[in-house]
Amino acid sequence: MASTSPASISAGAQPGGVNTIACNTSGGVGGDAGMPGASIMNLTSNLLNASNVDWDTPGPDQFSCNASLLVCTCQISSCTTTPDGMDVVVESSGQILTAGNGLAPTCAP
Repeated sequence: MASTSPASISAGAQPGGVNTIACNTSGGVGGDAGMPGASIMNLTSNLLNASNVDWDTPGPDQFSCNASLLVCTCQISSCTTTPDGMDVVVESSGQILTAGNGLAPTCAP
């Protein structure tokens, strides 16, 4: 999901997650072919509300990337994924709220 306007994918007041957003990769055969995969992207300066959502990593992993998505940096104390399979990506001054998140089942290889 990419946001170009204010949006909410929050599960409301359901701590631990009701919505599951997980396991998004570029899916290239024999390695990553092309752009990295990301579950949620905010391409605006607006806040995207992704509270009370289950993710495939405990962070969820949050990255800040350039416009091409080829240069990304982890925005939390420790990301468990590489820049493919990123949970949350912001570009420029965008923000994503991930309070009250839970952990989704592990992704199949």
